[in-house]
Amino acid sequence: MALLSLQEKHWESAALLHRETLHSSLRKDGRLPDLQEVGDRLPETPFGREASPGSRHLRCQACREAARLRLELTSVVGRLNRLMEENSNTVQLNDKLQKECEELRTQNRQLKLQVLSLLYLHQTMDSSSGLQKPILWTKPEGS
Repeated sequence: MALLSLQEKHWESAALLHRETLHSSLRKDGRLPDLQEVGDRLPETPFGREASPGSRHLRCQACREAARLRLELTSVVGRLNRLMEENSNTVQLNDKLQKECEELRTQNRQLKLQVLSLLYLHQTMDSSSGLQKPILWTKPEGS
């Protein structure tokens, strides 16, 4: 008898996850399934007029707790989705900035090479004309 009341409490406080299993078991076997047949979460029988005040109270508490947990889960999932989206945007922006940085480094190297070639060309032209000037610009005298 104690096992039966324990089983009834489980059915009364469980979610409606296996409701179809419960109803098909009632139709097929004419009895409720054992605790081990359904799994961890047991089906909940619909409450009618014959439900005891204690079982109604348990159901109300379970419903409120389930609703609170659902709401909390929804907010956590929403926060997680927002953070994942922000993280994705940050990663994309970081990748874009790294590509731009690499392009700027490449452009910087190319400009340095161009400046060196122009300075070398300038020095070669000056040496061929007989004037020796330093490659790098120096401050004019008298300034």
